[in-house]
Amino acid sequence: MRSSSTTSSSEVLKKELDKMHKRIRPLLIRSLLYSIIAAPLIAFSIVSVYYVLFRLEGTNDILLPVIVFSAAGALGFALFREALHKNKEIKKESQVHIIERIRSSEFLDLHFKEKYVKHIEKSPKDMFKVFVVFIEHEQSIRRSKEED
Repeated sequence: MRSSSTTSSSEVLKKELDKMHKRIRPLLIRSLLYSIIAAPLIAFSIVSVYYVLFRLEGTNDILLPVIVFSAAGALGFALFREALHKNKEIKKESQVHIIERIRSSEFLDLHFKEKYVKHIEKSPKDMFKVFVVFIEHEQSIRRSKEED
């Protein structure tokens, strides 16, 4: 009996996480893309500026390469910052989705819904743990109502 309830809760949780993933997917793609572009740009510019400044000391034509490599590094850091910003948006959007899902539950009393929501708002880093507990709680109430 315990394994069927666990499977049922797991299936419901998987469906809920899939819904959330669909909601945040565009943000995830942008964040990943910015990170993938930023890392090589930053590394390339740091190595290139170092090489130009310290290895080509005797030449007079180093100003243009330094400017170009510095601009590439600045672009890389800007993309990196944007990726961090997108990651914050992903967390916020996940939190909004979870709170909306909790509030739309038909099986829990308002008291329990608000308890879960307050816990998520108070401690956002635990939102997925709270969401799992919520799903398990909702599933146990659903099963008990189906048995009656």
